Amino acid sequence: MAEEPFDDDIVDMSVVDLGPRDAAQALLRAQLESDAGRKQTTTASFRARLRVARHAGVPIVDLLRRTSAARQTVYDAINAPIGRELDELSVLALIASGAAQTSQGLSNATGSTSEQIRRVLSSLHHAGYAEMLVAPSQPASVPSVFSITAKGVQRLHVEIDNERLRTRHTDSWTIFILIPERHEHAILAAAAGILGSDHSYGIVHAQVAPTQMRGPELAVQVRAPDLREAIVLVEDVWADLRAAISPRLPAVPHIAAVAPPRE
Repeated sequence: MAEEPFDDDIVDMSVVDLGPRDAAQALLRAQLESDAGRKQTTTASFRARLRVARHAGVPIVDLLRRTSAARQTVYDAINAPIGRELDELSVLALIASGAAQTSQGLSNATGSTSEQIRRVLSSLHHAGYAEMLVAPSQPASVPSVFSITAKGVQRLHVEIDNERLRTRHTDSWTIFILIPERHEHAILAAAAGILGSDHSYGIVHAQVAPTQMRGPELAVQVRAPDLREAIVLVEDVWADLRAAISPRLPAVPHIAAVAPPRE
């Protein structure tokens, strides 16, 4: 089998710095955003990705802000078994994230049948994206553990880049939250765990508009049907950030400005 030119296909080289777990979550986030951008949020594959992303450790609040899906839709998808729409990348992402690395664990995480999981694992192993870890004296009764290979991580990197290239944020609200300057670094660190590692949020410093800004602001992009729902989602994001950093942060985010969708 010829080697695939992974690195040559990557435009955003920052994805290469992502380790297996972060790459798995980044791909699932990018896939869901791409689906939302194309208005494909009622498909079985979208619901399957919601379940996989949650099991891979993506917080519910981030699923909501990226997709504009109703809360009940997300909760229902998380509990619904994945059928024929189960794909190799979803299984590879679960393995890479450490959420499930045995056949039974993958079946539990996806709700798919053991035969579906066996076929996907066989395909991933044959392609060189996953390998079976076997101890020299491992009893046959001990379940096999699967791990992502270096080639598998490269595959995730390429897929992340491809999905991000297809995703636009012109349908997203951008909410600017005034933050205490002393907590700036802590907020960014917590945001990476809750909101992922991409360009859908960031710190804007007061030097950008010194006559209009009172201090640094956290800009967060949110997909929502209207401003009211966008603010509700940002309040949920802020609650998670506050829980991760300090109860001394304001209980309610101080919204400094709002930029509406561009389409």
